Amino acid sequence: MTNISVKMEQISDSIRENFKTRDAAREKSLPISREAIRYCSLAIRAVHRQELAQAREMLVSARALIKEAGQAIDDCGELSNTTFFWMPRKSTLKLIRYWLW
Repeated sequence: MTNISVKMEQISDSIRENFKTRDAAREKSLPISREAIRYCSLAIRAVHRQELAQAREMLVSARALIKEAGQAIDDCGELSNTTFFWMPRKSTLKLIRYWLW
């Protein structure tokens, strides 16, 4: 193998490993984010029914899941700007704003 081929192989391996890490982080945080959105939805419904204790429980659960999703993508900073990560945060903020209004 030539020196260029060896270098290209090393670069390819590095790129593959990087993609593998990002993919694993995304696959771990995506279902967590979906679950957080579900809890936000349930909390919003509970607020509309004036079941504030239940809404608070759902909000606490959603915030814990958002934190967990954030920890899953800590090593992949570019994933923190993706829609699937920001949607549960946005939903939580909407709920808090609505609640405090």
